[in-house]
Amino acid sequence: MSNREKCAAIIDGMNEPQLESLLIMLEASQKLSSQLEGIMIMLRAAKKMQEEAEDDAFCEQLLREYENDPDKGESVTLEEMAALCGVDLNEL
Repeated sequence: MSNREKCAAIIDGMNEPQLESLLIMLEASQKLSSQLEGIMIMLRAAKKMQEEAEDDAFCEQLLREYENDPDKGESVTLEEMAALCGVDLNEL
């Protein structure tokens, strides 16, 4: 027997006041489900905003570190960087 058939069988055995109570509960459940869905959407949006704020803070910190770096503006050639990293560019 399917769930729909089981529900129909239970409903068939109910009197009018019981059906009214069931209807009230089902309508309340439907409203609650809709409200919970709205809450979930808001929570996801809040989480995304928090993640973006954390990312912004990280980027701002990187910028501050760069701006305060005494070596700012100095450049290194590709060959110098390869040597510093122990990479032979001729082997690539």
